[in-house]
Amino acid sequence: MPLKNSIISEIKRSPVSTFSGLFGVLIAALGLFSAWTQSRTGSPTTTINSIQASQLSNALELNNILITISFFLSSTIAGAIAIRLLAKKHDITAFFVSIPLVALTNFSTILVIFLAPPRATNAQLFISAHDIVLYSSVAIYIAVCGMAVLRDLYSSEKKKHSDTEENNDKKEQGGMGFIVFGLIILALWSSLVFSGQKRLTQTFLPEITHSTEEKAIKDAS
Repeated sequence: MPLKNSIISEIKRSPVSTFSGLFGVLIAALGLFSAWTQSRTGSPTTTINSIQASQLSNALELNNILITISFFLSSTIAGAIAIRLLAKKHDITAFFVSIPLVALTNFSTILVIFLAPPRATNAQLFISAHDIVLYSSVAIYIAVCGMAVLRDLYSSEKKKHSDTEENNDKKEQGGMGFIVFGLIILALWSSLVFSGQKRLTQTFLPEITHSTEEKAIKDAS
């Protein structure tokens, strides 16, 4: 019952964020279903000549691009909203929960790209996809959740300085330490997310989707 009451109170307190997150989950599910349907309806046994193969390798699938973008944005923003709501009462828990959540979201985006590729697939496509997905998810989570985290850290640092009544020079040093500490946390969080994203890909998807430069070099040679 306490969990149910907490959910109801959160919906009443911030209905826009809550329903935006739910709508994002719905859009992400539809995007994943569309990608799966498209991969199922493909016809890999169809024979094509060399001219058609060359045209297909250079063609862009606009529908697949839109499916991938909509899935990534909706699932990532919905996850960020959920983490932000969780962080209001359980900030440390939200930090640790966000790592597997973002890794799973990024992996799901790679899965959508694999099921509904925007162009002819090769190792370089997925290496670029891994980087873009990671950087974009970091940017979105910073925009949605980062300000609240930085505000809490800064408030704690400011309170500590006011309690000890330090001089202005030490306060400036404390501000620089706060910035450095925030960057270290961001780098650690990003590396853990990318590690989880890469491990999930290596576990569940074919080798072509793995984020390895050596694989791309081998395929290009």
